[in-house]
Amino acid sequence: MVTLAVGVGLVSILIAMPFRSGLFALWAVVVLRSLCDYGVVDSSRPMLVASLSSVLPVVAIAYALSLWLSGKLKLRNRWLLALGVFVVLWQIVAFLDFGIRPSILNEVVRLLSILAVFAVATCAAGSLQRISTYAISLFIPAAAVAIIVMVLSLPHTVVNDRFTYTFSHPNAAGVYFGVAFLVALGIAISGKSPLSIGVAVIALILLTATASLTSLLAAAIGAIALLTVSPDLGSSRKVQIGFFGGILIFAAVEILNVSDRFNEFAASDVAGDPDSFQWRLENWRLLIDQWKMSKVLGFGTGTTNSIINPLGGPPHNVYVQFLVEYGLIGIVLFAVGYALFLKSSYKLARSGVGELSGLSFGVLVYLGVCGLAGNTVGYTAAMYAAAAVVGLSFGEAWIGKGRGGVPQLGPQNSKGAAL
Repeated sequence: MVTLAVGVGLVSILIAMPFRSGLFALWAVVVLRSLCDYGVVDSSRPMLVASLSSVLPVVAIAYALSLWLSGKLKLRNRWLLALGVFVVLWQIVAFLDFGIRPSILNEVVRLLSILAVFAVATCAAGSLQRISTYAISLFIPAAAVAIIVMVLSLPHTVVNDRFTYTFSHPNAAGVYFGVAFLVALGIAISGKSPLSIGVAVIALILLTATASLTSLLAAAIGAIALLTVSPDLGSSRKVQIGFFGGILIFAAVEILNVSDRFNEFAASDVAGDPDSFQWRLENWRLLIDQWKMSKVLGFGTGTTNSIINPLGGPPHNVYVQFLVEYGLIGIVLFAVGYALFLKSSYKLARSGVGELSGLSFGVLVYLGVCGLAGNTVGYTAAMYAAAAVVGLSFGEAWIGKGRGGVPQLGPQNSKGAAL
């Protein structure tokens, strides 16, 4: 399996070589991260692959800093920098409560690397002639390996009859291929790449095989969001696509026997089954009880990963996680920031300008829904892919603004300048 992943990675690198070096660096970080969680599910991940997953976040941050210091990366929206500072400051809160711990440091680096991927993507968008093809190419290597995994039934890639592919958990794989599905669907709707229709179908099949119910539901809602805001489709066309898309999802669920997963999710075993909804409800209740001990500031970045986990597992809810880690201050800032980001992406989608104009809105809606019952922010490969695609979408819009095309996006002050 390691040989397979390395082989696909090398072939993918050869395919990506025509892109400029900055684009290649972004592409390499996103693609390699999607291939290096193989074996995590049963603690059989090779040391080389584990080392690579530790190095990639540092590479992403270092590359973003090098672009910024050289003047090639312009932070058009200061809120991005403010978000990075916020994450670091709440690391100090965690240090004050629990001392300096590697788990906290690792989480801070990981979150900053996601912001770095987004920032680099906004910069890279200006160098692309075929931005939709580039966006699709971010997902093809992982999808190719996943197909081989399914066909050959390779070891260390299945848990409880759910595929993990090259990811740490079936839900991590589900979130990733949910992003891939929406990206391909959005590009297919815009008619920019014939390849995207096939990629969307494959991504949906791979998503369904993970039996990740939250991701399936979120993907359906994200697809509806994409169709709703698309200015290129009439009402009848949207209904037709939605109808046939619903049939496709239903067929995939039935063929891959995902119905058993519904029974598992509805199980009442609170103590022994982290995949059940009852377990999650109990976990959220206990986490909120913990939050009451530090309501305003929370306990700091990364503390729910290994320090505050009353049932021995992660929160399975991004909003509860942020409430516990960042307190009332953090959850309010997050809600405001997410709302502003959605508003900006909605404006971009309705503008219809650019190849990726509708993607960011659908992906952001998808991630928001996934966060209701999943550890979405903790799935690094999926977050890298989402950050890259949304960054490319916004970067394309900012370039259009510079050329007199797309209106300024993002939070603005009273004079209309980007914050």
